[in-house]
Order: sequence, then C-alpha cells, then structure tokens
Amino acid sequence: PEQISFARRSWTFAHPGPARELLAIFRDFYGPTINAYTAAESAGHADTLQAELAKLFDDQNTATDGSTSIPATYLHVSVAV
Repeated sequence: PEQISFARRSWTFAHPGPARELLAIFRDFYGPTINAYTAAESAGHADTLQAELAKLFDDQNTATDGSTSIPATYLHVSVAV
C-alpha cells in the first residue's frame, strides 16, 4: 500500500469523420455502450439514449474541421508490489 501512486492522464478519442460516426462505432463495438443500448432498448428508451449520447459526443467534440476529437481525463493508478 505504501507504493500506490495516482496520476491524472488524458486520452483523446480521434476519428476522421463526424462525432456521430464515432458514436456508431462505440454502439457497435464497445462493450459498455453495447450494454447501455441493450438495456435502453429493453426499457423502450433507445431513442432517448441515442439522442443524449449524440448530444454528448457533439458537445465534447473539440474539432472544427468535420472530424472528431474528444479529450477524456482518467485516473491512472499504479501499485508496486
């Protein structure tokens, strides 16, 4: 436990096309997003989830040239044993 370190890191999701294309990739291939859509479809809320995620991807996209660049911050935790 004495050898635990934390660091804030960033990752940028980059895609050559619009943010909604990147969302479609997440919907088709990224497990947590697939699960969210499956649950939303079961509850009859798939359209709402799609609209909210599309807005989120559009709002977070910092690119101005028609591509997608969405920065994301995460916490990197290291434990030396």
